[in-house]
Amino acid sequence: MRDNKTNDVQILTWFLFCVGLFSAVARIGTRYAMTRKHKQDDMIILIGLVPYLAQTIVVSIAASNGLGKTKSELTQDQILRVMKAEYSAVPLFILTLTIVKASILVFVWHLSPGKLHRRLEYALRIIIFGWAFIAINLSLFQCAMPEPWNHIKRNKCADIKAWWTFVTVVNALTDVSTVTLQLLIVWSVQISYSKKLLLSSLFGTRLIVVAPTVAQLETFWHATQAEDFTYVYRIPVILSQTTLALSFVTACIPYLKPFMESLESGVIHIPDVGEQLHDEDRSALNLDNWGSSSNSGARTLAGSFTSSGLPSGNKIRQTKSWAVDVRGSRR
Repeated sequence: MRDNKTNDVQILTWFLFCVGLFSAVARIGTRYAMTRKHKQDDMIILIGLVPYLAQTIVVSIAASNGLGKTKSELTQDQILRVMKAEYSAVPLFILTLTIVKASILVFVWHLSPGKLHRRLEYALRIIIFGWAFIAINLSLFQCAMPEPWNHIKRNKCADIKAWWTFVTVVNALTDVSTVTLQLLIVWSVQISYSKKLLLSSLFGTRLIVVAPTVAQLETFWHATQAEDFTYVYRIPVILSQTTLALSFVTACIPYLKPFMESLESGVIHIPDVGEQLHDEDRSALNLDNWGSSSNSGARTLAGSFTSSGLPSGNKIRQTKSWAVDVRGSRR
């Protein structure tokens, strides 16, 4: 008889949720401590904790009913509850990932120095929301009514392996595309080479999420062929929880206090000439004079960005409150 792994699933599921929760709280707390305000992307990441908590509870219910045990140890009622919990967890998993991705894209939108980057961000947003809509609907109707959760009757289900491959591959590709867009923005502005490398490494941490995503897909393929699914499914489930936790962590890394305290000049979104400069376009990300103190008061820096819409006479003014003002004559 195989070992009972239900406790492992329970412990790892809640531990990983706490990791994601701590990351989100640290991000929001750091932003508020530095700027005394919350931004739209902070609120989105906070909203993402709601389906994340619901998904964690559902997985915990599956474990309490036998996920991690062999089928021979479970009653038919327990097996049914495990399948229902798995069925409920999938759309919540996809919804949580989508909200985290949306938070990152809002950040990218306000960081974008030109129209091209904004168009790319908008296209990526459409792809992600389209993927989420299709994936959630596929998960809800994967098997025939009135028991769409009953994947034991495989002749009444869609090709589960094929649709989950679609979900996982597009999920990974959108993460890679998001990082690529962030790197395009970083390398299109005029900051030192060392700071470009530093920012690239910070944004590149998002690629860590791809590893458990791919591993989850491979283990899921094997799990779909197993008769003892209540025992074998524990591995792809734990990898799914790892994906969610790392998704939150990597979305919050650029907001950590040591990072923000070290920043001194601004990577900011500069509107086209004639646009109104909104508060949310005043970035708290600063990159000049890495590691030096910002207590010397307000300083006026010659405009170091030559991105779209910035007249040659513009200057960037940095104040102790971390606000960044763009001043200059309009044409």
